Amino acid sequence: MRRLGLDVLRTSLKAPVRGIVNKLKVTSLGSIVQPGRDIIEIVPMDDALHLETRIRPRDVASIRPGQKASIRLTASDFLIYDA
Repeated sequence: MRRLGLDVLRTSLKAPVRGIVNKLKVTSLGSIVQPGRDIIEIVPMDDALHLETRIRPRDVASIRPGQKASIRLTASDFLIYDA
């Protein structure tokens, strides 16, 4: 019985972060997964988005900390996210 409990613990997965499942990379029930292989992609819910950008010198005077901004992510088909 104790061995069965250990086997169950070894087959359970727990995410290291709180988030939303974005993509399942293994979809077959009973699949054997190689060590180190990604099996799921999680978008963290508690992380802040940090952005580094280039600002033209003439625009620096009109920007202040905490100001709202819109960003365009070219890798995401020009989706607009408000920040």
